[in-house]
Amino acid sequence: MKGLRQTAIGLLENSLLKTGKVLGVRYWEPASFVEIDLHLPGVDMSGWDHAQHVKCRVGPLTYRDYSPAGWDWETRTCTLYVDARHTGPGSAWAKSVQPGEKFGYAGIGHTPYPPQPLSSLIFLGDESSIGHFLALYQLLPRTSSVSGAIAFSERAHQDNFTDFLRLPLEPLSGHNGTLPALQDWIAGASFPLDDTLFYLAGNAHMVQAVRKLLKAKGVNPDGIKAQGFWK
Repeated sequence: MKGLRQTAIGLLENSLLKTGKVLGVRYWEPASFVEIDLHLPGVDMSGWDHAQHVKCRVGPLTYRDYSPAGWDWETRTCTLYVDARHTGPGSAWAKSVQPGEKFGYAGIGHTPYPPQPLSSLIFLGDESSIGHFLALYQLLPRTSSVSGAIAFSERAHQDNFTDFLRLPLEPLSGHNGTLPALQDWIAGASFPLDDTLFYLAGNAHMVQAVRKLLKAKGVNPDGIKAQGFWK
């Protein structure tokens, strides 16, 4: 009976899934960070005005949300940036997926905070925030002033970020922890409290701690937009 029930559940799941195709996979060395190029033929990207998340099937009845970045609405392609340092089904999927494979996803939804074209925008996060921040940056007018920092556990990933990605953010060494690296950056930074918007993204516990630190420095809570990711 258990086997029949699992088979029925699997058939129902497959009937509800949408399908895309993996076009390319690139690993940063060490191979705990993965770029995955996707073709999503059934997705209209032309109206995207928020950062989005794709609910990817990474195992039977198991899903993880990843932010599509660098999308092209005409070709309906995009790239996922997956921090795969942690043990789990999402990391296992990202490390094993191959170009040419089909993959299933349950849908696409937008994140809660649209990008605001204010005079000063500050992004703060860890490696898992890269796709989210790239998506926000793609939506901003080029007149926006963006700064901030991303903390990396791997020094080689810092170098890849600087060499290959066009985000005006400072890569920080987080070998003693991403939170201490961001705390040190905030302590040494000078930024206006008025007309400044902070976007926080990454590990949920880290995001919560950075939010508290900014509030303690006098940042208005309305000026902090936080997106925490669970590992």
